[in-house]
Amino acid sequence: MRRRTFPRWAALLFIGLGAYILLLSLGVIEAHPRPGARRGLLPSPRDWAVGVFGLALVGAGLGIAFPMVPRRWLRLSRAIAALAFIAAMIKFIYFSGLPIAEQRLFSVPLAIALLVALWARAKGLKIIPDLDPLEAARVLRQHGRPEQADAVLQRAIREQPWRAAELQRALNIARRQ
Repeated sequence: MRRRTFPRWAALLFIGLGAYILLLSLGVIEAHPRPGARRGLLPSPRDWAVGVFGLALVGAGLGIAFPMVPRRWLRLSRAIAALAFIAAMIKFIYFSGLPIAEQRLFSVPLAIALLVALWARAKGLKIIPDLDPLEAARVLRQHGRPEQADAVLQRAIREQPWRAAELQRALNIARRQ
């Protein structure tokens, strides 16, 4: 199974848009709606839900921008993004004055996503299974990416100390070739 990742330019888009929304909600950037513009669901862009949505975009952008950071940092940025997005959606669905029928309609996908996430967490399932580091490094070298192969092995040495000797031998052999 081939692991697909976001392109790096998408990180700039997520971080830029998230930072703009966050600064807008904090009042650093002023919002000037045009005359006669319709009022949105939220009374002002300074609502906390707007800021939390910006935080979710920044967290997702950081996860895309730095895929090789330690896993605990990736988990932290993904958790911040997920929790912020869920908080913003709950505010939007339940506290913005939507009619009951629309609240139920919008809450179905949110409830399904939460149930699937909890079920996968309880089962210990991974959405995208990781390749063995030796196999991943072999594939990367085969496709002409020796620097990335070395980075994969070095990261595996840090994260799997019980296999450090085996992975270091593979790294030394690959560097000699």
